[in-house]
Amino acid sequence: RKANVSGTDALLELASATRLKALHLVSTISAAPADGDEQSSLSEERALASSGYGLSKWVSERRVAQAGARGLPITVHRPAMITGHSERGVPNLEDFVNRYLRTCLALGIGLDIQDARCDLTPVDYVARGIVALIGDLAARGRTHHLSNLRGSPTWAELSEGLGVRPVPYLEFREALLAAGSSVPLAPLQAWFPSSGFRMQMGPWPSAYTQARLGALGVAPPPAALALVAAYARYHRRA
Repeated sequence: RKANVSGTDALLELASATRLKALHLVSTISAAPADGDEQSSLSEERALASSGYGLSKWVSERRVAQAGARGLPITVHRPAMITGHSERGVPNLEDFVNRYLRTCLALGIGLDIQDARCDLTPVDYVARGIVALIGDLAARGRTHHLSNLRGSPTWAELSEGLGVRPVPYLEFREALLAAGSSVPLAPLQAWFPSSGFRMQMGPWPSAYTQARLGALGVAPPPAALALVAAYARYHRRA
């Protein structure tokens, strides 16, 4: 709340005291419903049922929407699961995806799920995209989804790209719990309940944003297996 809500309030207070031409909010795909379009937002009920992080971002979006209704030009950018640099592979080692990758390499196994994708949206693509959209007058006042879900691997493809053995969910969970605190994913064991895997990503609509970025010359991320290879090289070196 302090960073996402109070920080947004401080920026809006600054905006009210100046003559800003525009305000750009970097939000999160967590504020978007999977069944809407890029301009949709979660209902209050669904936002309250989400994580504290997602709720704080949803509230910050409501704050800037109110300012937009009073005449301040607002543009919202919603990145999806931001992952490491598409070429160098350098990531945020503490996030879910990279804790998962490091744990797979440590255990020698990964999930064999073939009907869902692990969203890998490289940080350099997100950065280039936001910079391009900030300078795009046609995109001003809209909400953008910076996602690479369709270009990302399935969980099974991710395991194969890492060079680990794909296994059923419950087998992976059992190995994770048996490893205890020795693996990076240990603090997030609660995300792997016995009832089944809950880390469902998307689908998030992003057709408008991808079309605008294409028109602005922002290339899409590399193919899924090339991304996985870059991340695997980084983690093995590290």
